[in-house]
Amino acid sequence: MRYIVSLTVESRREHRLEEVLALLDAVPEAKIVEGRGRNAMKVDMSPEAARHIREEAGSLLTVTEPVELNLLGKAG
Repeated sequence: MRYIVSLTVESRREHRLEEVLALLDAVPEAKIVEGRGRNAMKVDMSPEAARHIREEAGSLLTVTEPVELNLLGKAG
């Protein structure tokens, strides 16, 4: 199954965004599907990977609960 997670960087400072991108790069299955290089991104990753990112990022990042995609590729 595929899941989409919304990430929001809590600081507009450039180095904060770089930290978040580095965290995502460390998770091989995480694939940014929208918003790379912006403060808000949608990422295709498993719920386990989302938990890992949430724990590693702390207050740097807001991570929504994963939304499962149906076979048509729409959130549902």
